[in-house]
Amino acid sequence: MRVRRSITALVSVSTLVLLSVPAVTAQAVPHGVASAVRWYEGRTGTVQWAFGQEFQDQLVQAGASLSFCSAAKVATDSASGITIVTMPVTGNSVIQLNGRENSVDAVTDCTITVTGNGTSVELDGVAFGVTSASTSDISSTVSDEYLVLGSGARMKLPKAATRNKITVVSPGIVTSSEFADILRGQQSAATGKYDGPVPSMTTEPTNLGAFRLVLKVKSIREPVVHNSEG
Repeated sequence: MRVRRSITALVSVSTLVLLSVPAVTAQAVPHGVASAVRWYEGRTGTVQWAFGQEFQDQLVQAGASLSFCSAAKVATDSASGITIVTMPVTGNSVIQLNGRENSVDAVTDCTITVTGNGTSVELDGVAFGVTSASTSDISSTVSDEYLVLGSGARMKLPKAATRNKITVVSPGIVTSSEFADILRGQQSAATGKYDGPVPSMTTEPTNLGAFRLVLKVKSIREPVVHNSEG
C-alpha cells in the first residue's frame, strides 16, 4: 500500500509542476537535415521545486520547517498543500541535447535550511540535473561535503533549445539514505534519541518531489576534451 501511495504522490507532484508554467517545446529539425548533437552553454534561469507530500509530512511530524533565501519565491498549492519554491539558477557550462547522453543541469546560490529539534542543516549550492542516460538528481553541499539529496529515473529530453531556452521537467525524486541520515542526525548512546532537525526521519526512500528547470542557453561548438596523459 505504501508503494502505491508513493507512486501516486510522485505523479501528482510532477503534474503540478508541469501545469504551473507553460512548457517550451523542442525545436523541430527540418526534413532532410541530418540529425546532430547540439551543444549549449547554460546561462541564467529558474527552477521550480515542488516538494513531495511525504517529505513535507516527515518535517511536520518532527516539528521541523524549511526556510529559503530572500531571492526565493515560496507558494503553497491550495488544493494539495504542496510547497512550491521558485529560485534563480545558473546553467552548466556544457549542455548536450540530441545525443546519446543528453543532460541539462543548473545550480542555485539560494541556501535552503531545514530547522528543528534545536538544530539546523543548510543545503548550499543546490544542483538540479535531468539526464537521458542515467539517473536524474538533486544534490548540494552540506557542511562542505557534496551530497546527493535524492535521485529519480532518466528522462527523455528535447532535441534542441527553442529561442535559446531549454525547459525540462524532472521525474519524481526520492531521498537518498545519506540525506535521510543527515536530517535524522546522530543517535545518543545514553538516550537513544537522534540530534538532527528531523529525528523521526524514515530510513525508507521518501518522495522529495519534482522540479521544473527553465534555462537560457547559448549555442556553442562541440567542446574539445583535453587528454593530460602522456
